[in-house]
Amino acid sequence: GVPAGAVRLYPLDEPGQWKGDRLAVLSAFRRHGVGAPLVRFAVRTAGELGGRRMVAYIQLTNVSFFSRLGWQPVGDPAPYVGVMHQQMAIPLSAPKAPASAANPDQRPASGSREPG
Repeated sequence: GVPAGAVRLYPLDEPGQWKGDRLAVLSAFRRHGVGAPLVRFAVRTAGELGGRRMVAYIQLTNVSFFSRLGWQPVGDPAPYVGVMHQQMAIPLSAPKAPASAANPDQRPASGSREPG
């Protein structure tokens, strides 16, 4: 395959806080559903690494895209690196382990059958 895009994420100094930035999709791949999986990957990865909240500065033309992915505006739009942006945030969560992984000795309830 050919790389179609990238996203950068990193932890901030405050514990549990992460920042996402530099979402980029090559022009030939725009409008082909590449951006949303990249954003979801960044959010999932930060959560898996112990993050509780991720923030990003979003260009105003992309605010509705991020809103559809669950991000919420924080404050009012403001200039960021010379261009108007909206700070946005999304809560993060660690992946939930299946019950059997959390307790490998767990037995099925009486009358139930194990899958398989």
